[in-house]
Amino acid sequence: MKKIKVSRYSGSETAVGEVASINGNRYVIYVYPERYPEISIGDILLIDSGIYHPIIVVDENIHRARREQGFTPLHTGHDELKEIYPDADRLYIYAISGVNVAYADEKGDVKIGFGPSPRLHDFTYDMEDKDKESLFLDDEDTPNFIIIRYLLHGARDPILLREFIVRNRDVITKLGDEKGVFKAFFDVITQMNLGDAFLKTAIDDFLSIMGWR
Repeated sequence: MKKIKVSRYSGSETAVGEVASINGNRYVIYVYPERYPEISIGDILLIDSGIYHPIIVVDENIHRARREQGFTPLHTGHDELKEIYPDADRLYIYAISGVNVAYADEKGDVKIGFGPSPRLHDFTYDMEDKDKESLFLDDEDTPNFIIIRYLLHGARDPILLREFIVRNRDVITKLGDEKGVFKAFFDVITQMNLGDAFLKTAIDDFLSIMGWR
């Protein structure tokens, strides 16, 4: 399995946010307002938690007014509002939730599965594509989609799986030849007892997104 360079994920300058809460294998990340538009469902994020670096897949976007402020329609768009009130973003919560699917140790070795929990305020980063490849390879650098088992552990959601493939299509394309990559995907989802309808949708979506029909 390939290593990732964990040292590239350090400090506040490139962070997209901070860990705000932890509930089992699900984490909520408060995202810096200026970075919020960059993060989508299906994206892979890495958390710098010292020795260990938990890796999550975004499964929900959260954007709302702070409870003490409440929300009132102003008949003004967000960009117009910020021109009038430059600090308007402090009135809102920008956050995402994600499911833990893997972690990297201090040497950069990646392990698929639930890892050690992060700490509150740990910086969180958008993983680079060259590092994401390690999540789709086994110890012999052969395509492997075991990560999907952990992605769908809590909620077997075909839309989440579809968005995960969409957001990581470029990474998946680089894993190897079409036949080998599809076989790796097929082998995992057919062992998960997802049901015929889910299975058909997953296969159709995968082939369509990858352009392999």
